[in-house]
Amino acid sequence: MSSNALDKSANRLIVGAPHRPVSDALMKKLSKLLSDLELVKEAHLPEVVELGAGRSAELTLLVVVLSDSAIVPVTGILEVRLEHGVKTPISLRVVTEDFPLLPIVRSVQCVVGWRD
Repeated sequence: MSSNALDKSANRLIVGAPHRPVSDALMKKLSKLLSDLELVKEAHLPEVVELGAGRSAELTLLVVVLSDSAIVPVTGILEVRLEHGVKTPISLRVVTEDFPLLPIVRSVQCVVGWRD
């Protein structure tokens, strides 16, 4: 499992819908892992390829938090929860609303959860 905070790699990422359907059970489990985190605004589960990383597309839990100061604590909590609660290999990326690829992530319609 890998995790990355908002960084300058956005210009090397390709984001798309998962090539295989994601099970309802996995989506519910991920939603439950996020439900008590008030700093989380929304979460998505696209496939992401990082060009030059030498890895194929990875299912990535992309979590949008309310502020830069929320990135580190939310990342830490979710790394532990994913490691102990999810058997499916999922990468983690925690970003803020100014993440340049967020409109594309939203457009692939792999929403795990949304808080207004």
